[in-house]
Formats: sequence, C-alpha cells, structure tokens
Amino acid sequence: MNKGIKPKFLMLLITNNCNLNCVYCYKDKHSKIQDMPFEIAEKSLILAGSSKNYFHVQLTGGEPLLNPELIERLAKFIYKKNLTASIGIQTNGTLLDNALINIFKRYKIQVSISIDGPPEIQEILRDKSNKVFEKLRLLAKNEVPFKVVSVISNLNINFLPKLLLLLSTFPNFEGIALSLLVKKGQALKNLQIKLPNEENFKTVLKEFLKTLDLINRIRIKPVKFRELEIFKNRAEKSLKHPFCFALKGKSLAVCPDGTLYPCSQTVDDPNFFSGTLEKLNFDGFLALKKISILCPEDCPSRTYYNNAENKKLIHAMHKIFREHLDFGGKN
Repeated sequence: MNKGIKPKFLMLLITNNCNLNCVYCYKDKHSKIQDMPFEIAEKSLILAGSSKNYFHVQLTGGEPLLNPELIERLAKFIYKKNLTASIGIQTNGTLLDNALINIFKRYKIQVSISIDGPPEIQEILRDKSNKVFEKLRLLAKNEVPFKVVSVISNLNINFLPKLLLLLSTFPNFEGIALSLLVKKGQALKNLQIKLPNEENFKTVLKEFLKTLDLINRIRIKPVKFRELEIFKNRAEKSLKHPFCFALKGKSLAVCPDGTLYPCSQTVDDPNFFSGTLEKLNFDGFLALKKISILCPEDCPSRTYYNNAENKKLIHAMHKIFREHLDFGGKN
C-alpha cells in the first residue's frame, strides 16, 4: 500500500449513486454506478491511521445513505482498531431513519445536511424538500446535532437569511457553511444557474450576518458560520495561506473503485487524478498548487472550475467579514 501520504482529512465516496437530481450536480452523469467495497474503505482507513495522528473521515457520495451497511461497518472498524479518527457524513438527508440515527449516536458520527434554501427553493434546486425538513424534525426529536451546507448561486442567494432563520428553530442546529457554486457537471451545462452578481452577494451577506447575530443573542449555544470562523482563525494566527488540506497534501478523496483525487470536488477529473491506494502520484496535488496562485484566498479547485470568477466574491466576503468583526456586527 502507498506510504507517500498520511491524510488528515479522508473523504470516502462510499457510493456514486444518488436519489436526487440536483440542477447543478457536480457528478459526471456518464460514470458507472458503483458502491465502495469494504476492502477499499479498509485500505484507506489503514493508510490514514498509519501515521498514528488524528484524522477525520468524511463519508460522502453520491448519497452515502444509499449504502447504510458500509457506514456501520466502517464505524465499527474505526472503533475496533482504536483509530484516532472522527467521523462525519455529508448527506441530502432524505433517507434518514431511526436505524441510521442510532448508528450516528452510537459512533458519534457528525451529521451535515445539504440544504440550499427554504422549502420552496430546496424543491427547485434539489427536490424532496418536504422529506428533508421532515428528517430535520426526526434529528431534533432524537437530539442529534446537525450542520448545513448551502451552495450559493443566483437562484438561492436572496433566500439564505430566510433559510438561516428557519434552521434556527431547530435546537440541534449547530452551524452553516456557504459554498460558492462550482461550474462542473450539470452546473456547467445548466445556463440558468450561475454565480450571484457581486452587489447582490454583498447585500445578502451583510443581511445574513445581521440575522446570525440576532439568532445568537437568544440561543444558549451559538450557531457557527463556517466561512466566518475560518476567516477569524486565519486572522488571529496571521495566516496568509488558504484553508485547504489538499494544498498541504493532507487530504485524500477515495472513489468507490479505489482511484484517488486530492479532494472530492476534483473527483472524475483526469487533470487531478492522483493514482490508486497501491500507487499514489502527486500530479493532482501539484496541479492544485499551480492554480492556487490565481486566487490564494479561496479553494483552488473552485477557482479552476470557475475560471477565477469567484475571486471578486471571495474578496468581497473577506472585506465584509473584516468590517463585521471590527464593528461587532453593527455596521
């Protein structure tokens, strides 16, 4: 097995199948539907665990809940081998049930749900919105914490403060991440969806931060905004480099067939192919490093797929964060 990398962030695409058809799906629609064999997952965990250092395992896809047996088997393996690892899952949430929730609680699996807006927007962009919010209530009933990841586009940008307010009604809601649209897969072909314009983005982001402040004034445990927390952490430590494990050679995305990429966003792209578990190559990682100079403040793969169109939005975001922190959110 390859000894050239010890990932701190291990992404396991435990299936490339999905039960939704998101309008901007990044997946290659022509790829063969496949579930990850346990042997591939086991080799990946052994590789990550060989350093004896802490690492995080992110279960993703496709839709990982389509492969529930592997989720439990992987969690059991991690605990049985006493690996110093945390486990998270990125899911659309529609397939959650009591059996899966029991697994999450037993193995302390961190839950992140993909939601792009309130129900009327979620229905347009992802479908099955009623099912998603029904499952959020199930998580609340079982006191399972969850976070949300929202993809920002021109189609949902104006609804993000409303989404935040809606999510804040769930006592187990812990945090939200706003991830700019990536022009890959269906997002490249669907001409109706694109990055928001800069002025609209700035207006909504300011409203979003004010909404977050209002929510956190009345919550016992504050809701975390991932991008703001990353910015604060970098500022406090005077870090000049972007927050990207792949640029440091510390992340690894493993596909169901055992092929490797620096991160899940680069999966299926031959420009970032990084070998197999038996024979890693660093070409994909080097390609990301070359791209990172175009927009050092942001995710290099997003910069690549968006032809650096995200650069102005990221600069605007950071400027607003600076103002927000300097003036205590009262700007």
